[in-house]
Amino acid sequence: MQDGRRTKAIIMGAAGRDLHNFNVVFRNDPLTRVVAFTAAQIPDIANRIYPAALCGPLYPNGIPVVDEAERVQRFGETDDLERFEATVEEREEHEQLFQMDIAVFAGVDYHTILHRAEHEADLIIWDGGNNDLPFVQPDLHIVLVDPYRPDDETSYHPGEANLRMADVIIINKADSATSEQLAEVQAAVESASRLNVPVILTDSILTVPEPDQIGVKRVLVVGDGPTLLHGGMSYGVGTIAARKNGAGEIISGRDFALGSIAEAYETYPHMDMEVPALGYSPDQLADLEATLNAADADLVLYATPVNLGQLVSASKPMVPVEYEMQERGDVLGQILDDFEYHRLAGG
Repeated sequence: MQDGRRTKAIIMGAAGRDLHNFNVVFRNDPLTRVVAFTAAQIPDIANRIYPAALCGPLYPNGIPVVDEAERVQRFGETDDLERFEATVEEREEHEQLFQMDIAVFAGVDYHTILHRAEHEADLIIWDGGNNDLPFVQPDLHIVLVDPYRPDDETSYHPGEANLRMADVIIINKADSATSEQLAEVQAAVESASRLNVPVILTDSILTVPEPDQIGVKRVLVVGDGPTLLHGGMSYGVGTIAARKNGAGEIISGRDFALGSIAEAYETYPHMDMEVPALGYSPDQLADLEATLNAADADLVLYATPVNLGQLVSASKPMVPVEYEMQERGDVLGQILDDFEYHRLAGG
């Protein structure tokens, strides 16, 4: 999380290597604020303070040592997002799952998380975020690749490792990617994946409520932060939806960006027009709200999965873009049906 310009961090350990890492790396780092150590193994150190005399001038009150009971979180409804002070990025991952009555487990201790989830679920879905390896051994390993970012699937670790381990590979956005992009990513998949692994093409279907309100309007587009920042995309589905629905003009968020939003444009110069939906802290969320209100636009079209209208107050209408994956054919459906059959049969 961002605290102004300082990244908040928690250091886990057992009052040894963790303290040493702080002393030699983070103690005098002006860009990082260590908010807590976690207590492990050694008894009676929880709820104590790593003393200010050892912390240096950036930590005049010392650093608390907290119990690791924060290692598992369960999100089951929208109120849990408020209780755990979820960031915009966490809300993007969780909100739509709540609408399908799917609980979300998160945290840092995946051994405990797995066992907690096993007590209330028949099927556990591991979501690897951007491209992370599963922290649990999957019975069915599905990997999705993006033709808008060809070469990413073989240029980064652990993305390529996931591709090589995949039981099923999905190439999404086939309806809007160019034939050259699709050919490039298909060639990469063929060169890296195991023999006879099914490769499935899917479309990303965009919907906008009352699309007529977009026509001829001056539109400011907001996209999800990870896609636009470290995801390397200059634009996302919000821009595609604006063009598809006849926006009169897509204005540049860069021209009106304030605070941490302006800093994001400087740090990630590849971003084009869209505003990243940053909200790692209340200050960033305030900067996002100020940017939307400063923009000379008729409406805000946001393509982040979170209900942005509940988090910021904009002086102009806010219109969501929703998107769902739609398979070409029914190969994936048949694979999932067969997987469920074997699961129920104990195979």
